[in-house]
Amino acid sequence: MRLICFLLLILVFPFTKGFGQLVTAGFDNCDLLTELGSGTVLGNPACECGLENQSMYFDGIDDGIVFPDTLVRFLERDFTIDFYMDSDNTGKGLIDILSIGNQCGLDSLITLKHLLTTNELFLEFYNINGDYYNIRHPYPSECWNRMTIVKSGLNYFLYVNNEEVGRVITSQNIPFARSARVAFANSPCLASSDERFKGRLDEIKIYTRALSERELVQNFLYPDRLISGDTTIYQGDAALLNYGKSCANNFSWTPTTSLDNPNNASVEATPQMTTTYTVRSSDKGCESVNTVTVFVVNKDSLECANLLLPGAFTPNGDGVNDIYEISNDFIIENMKSFDILDRWGELLFTTTQKDEGWDGSYKGKSCEPATYVYRIAYQCRGNAFNKLGSFVLMK
Repeated sequence: MRLICFLLLILVFPFTKGFGQLVTAGFDNCDLLTELGSGTVLGNPACECGLENQSMYFDGIDDGIVFPDTLVRFLERDFTIDFYMDSDNTGKGLIDILSIGNQCGLDSLITLKHLLTTNELFLEFYNINGDYYNIRHPYPSECWNRMTIVKSGLNYFLYVNNEEVGRVITSQNIPFARSARVAFANSPCLASSDERFKGRLDEIKIYTRALSERELVQNFLYPDRLISGDTTIYQGDAALLNYGKSCANNFSWTPTTSLDNPNNASVEATPQMTTTYTVRSSDKGCESVNTVTVFVVNKDSLECANLLLPGAFTPNGDGVNDIYEISNDFIIENMKSFDILDRWGELLFTTTQKDEGWDGSYKGKSCEPATYVYRIAYQCRGNAFNKLGSFVLMK
């Protein structure tokens, strides 16, 4: 074991207006950087490629991280612990990933483990008063995965890659001893048959508030995933297909025709007809496969009056159908106005940008589920068009 006094890069903000970030540990230069006091690095984690710059690689034997015990006092109320991991563990053991606590059986404890036998994530909550809760969820097949534990009141949530996969509601707040610590691969309940996490760990962030699903989606790094979704272009135009953060050393796009460089992570596509592309990347033997479709439209076949908008949307921050927008905005040559109004005619949203949509909020607050009205004035092929309709905001 070696004790390192490091400067854990900490950002302390007012706990309002989307702030409350307490700790950021990016492992750049393989340092764990803190103003909370000294922390402990167990073993000798290697410094490897990370999603932003560098990550720490744990050997699964004696490598681990223990944050200073002063951190736990910030976790007495709402909090969020957010990080990315790339596991190399194999076999049938129980893998210790994350823990919050001190003495096994003598202190409240929260642990996140990977059960290799059933290939499940296992989040457990032990209250010193005798309560016990757990969340189980299949371990995802991606190379890099984002894990997020959120506490909001007496509700504890587990998110995997921005998706809520389980929650528990406790009867009372889970109290931690003043000496409790946040640790990775060093649980106080690590049994002789258990294994420590083996693999890369990166971008640990701890907040003194509960992050929303929308915030998780907004700051996602898209590790080894396509950022670009399906898109539509005019025949002869190009579409940029952007790839997220990656440590992969090779990329392969198919089909290769109409791509500027099929061996790059991100490419420019100029297909003459609608085409579905597949990109494969490989990182230390772990392969990621993503697909995206570029729809190609001939300008001469446009139906200018057929502007398409969905009948409903769900701005709940899950990354799906969160924005109310025009589906076929490619037919618009000039957007004069796109307005959203409530049932009483109050203007909630307006834009002159055809690719901009409404997020379901007004003056910083989420609007209630109800029926709303849109009105649009635009030009297509030199002619003026207007469209008026309604849709439903759902939660």
